[in-house]
Amino acid sequence: MAYEDAFLRMKPMKPARYTWHLRNETLQEADITSPLHPKVLEVLARRGLSTTKQVESWLHNKTITLPWDMEGMEVASKRILQAIEQHEKIMVYGDYDVDGVCSTTIMVKALRQLFGVVVGYVPNRFEEGYGFHDKWVTWAANEGIGLIITVDVGITANETIRYAKEKGMDVIVTDHHHTHTFPDAAYAVLHPSKAPVACANLCGAGVAWKLACAISGREVTELLDLVAVATLADQVPLTDENRVLVRAGLQQMHERMNVGLLALCTEMKLTGYVNAEDIGFKLAPALNAVGRIDSAMKAFRLLMEENFGKAKVKAEEAVRLNEHRKELTDTVEAQAIEQIEANKHWTLQDTIVIAGPHEVWHEGVIGIVAGRLAERYHRPTVCLSVRDQIAKGSGRSVEGFDLYEALHKLSDRGLFQKFGGHAMAAGLSMDAKNIPALRDLLHVESTKQKIPQAQYVADAELSLHQLSYSLLNDLEKIGPFGNGNEKPMFWLRDVYVTEMKWLGKENKYFYLKVAHPGTMSYKALVFRHPEWHKRLEEHKAKSLHFKIDLLVQLHENIWQDKSTIQMMAVDWQ
Repeated sequence: MAYEDAFLRMKPMKPARYTWHLRNETLQEADITSPLHPKVLEVLARRGLSTTKQVESWLHNKTITLPWDMEGMEVASKRILQAIEQHEKIMVYGDYDVDGVCSTTIMVKALRQLFGVVVGYVPNRFEEGYGFHDKWVTWAANEGIGLIITVDVGITANETIRYAKEKGMDVIVTDHHHTHTFPDAAYAVLHPSKAPVACANLCGAGVAWKLACAISGREVTELLDLVAVATLADQVPLTDENRVLVRAGLQQMHERMNVGLLALCTEMKLTGYVNAEDIGFKLAPALNAVGRIDSAMKAFRLLMEENFGKAKVKAEEAVRLNEHRKELTDTVEAQAIEQIEANKHWTLQDTIVIAGPHEVWHEGVIGIVAGRLAERYHRPTVCLSVRDQIAKGSGRSVEGFDLYEALHKLSDRGLFQKFGGHAMAAGLSMDAKNIPALRDLLHVESTKQKIPQAQYVADAELSLHQLSYSLLNDLEKIGPFGNGNEKPMFWLRDVYVTEMKWLGKENKYFYLKVAHPGTMSYKALVFRHPEWHKRLEEHKAKSLHFKIDLLVQLHENIWQDKSTIQMMAVDWQ
């Protein structure tokens, strides 16, 4: 098969060995007056917040820019309100990922609150693929729809928008994906690049929420939980207005959560205050799994549901699909690693382009696998699923390499049928015969951009003597954490490993018990790095005193109503 050509010229790659360094190593003592734990203040100072005023602003900023500050908002909102007043049929068309599904839900709910006649649609990943498609313009015209609003999609669909215009429909585009040109056939275009700097990194749901506020004449706070979920799921920078929106959205989830989200939380046994990690590692993957394995319309219907009993049934299916997604992901990841490490005749390159047959390499999970490989080998990675000589795939990048720009430069060479995305992630489809060319040309682009060395940046050194609930609670106050405001990472020097134990049935996870002299032992969990166990055992055999340095993040673990301080191991040396 043609995809086999993609495996011809690489040496075995080894997982990246990350270098460590302390953030802002020459930090001077900060002049901060605050009740926060001293170690938390050190973290903030190392991140550039070195005065009391800066810290207070970080903790308490609630400023949200007016929707009217975004170019095109007045034109777009007037057209929508006209459609509502005239009982014109409106279609909201979104993307099939979490951001797209949340964006569609936000827009449809906002329009229905204003008694708009509206239908929402999210395309099927497998049958239709990414993007705004002509066939739905034809359908909309036949249904008598006069206005189409795209959310989290549409910025590159000028021809389809032009087709809609020919059919007598106006199209308002709301999107956040990178583009070099805006669709001139659109009635209006709303994009973060046309907004104040504070909201320049909004996700699709953030843009949709701004439009919902504009047409409602108020801040639609009841929809902020969906904005928070989408923002965290899409991994846009969690700074400036994004951070304000997520904090407000988390509070909204605590006070009155979307019924579909509440059902999903119940099914996943997420009780109490849902935080950013719960969304990023549990809720968002479950919502995404629906579109990855089945139809994202099911996720949309879950979020639109107002009856808890019905929502619970939909949530149960989402959880089942997510479990299946995990199994598929593990299978494809294992095969990808095996191919990378077994083919000694492959050339060593700065990027990974890898492909497999769609029968095993499920189209819905290859993006996740690409992300795992990019992290493991610290290389921009494109994973492709090949069917009938057509390769469809996803790319994930590493910090410092703009994958979208690299692919955009290659688009003029006729490699792609479709592609789109942003700096850290992209989607594409292409003829499978072009896979070797993609590998070579992407490698050339990577040498131009000079991928930074794999590294971890610790926010502070920490002794186990300093672990306390005061530290843990104050760390939560400087969140929520995500891209651009990563969860603080602490450097533990010279900890004694007192125990190692496997967890689960398949020996995929284990924990270390570590201690400093005179301290109790604390657990440091190791996920997705089972190979560390063997290396640690070898290190233990060579060392009289089994000591290592650890990079960790701190967590509160609640089991059977008992709380303990727990660490997540990021790396060791």
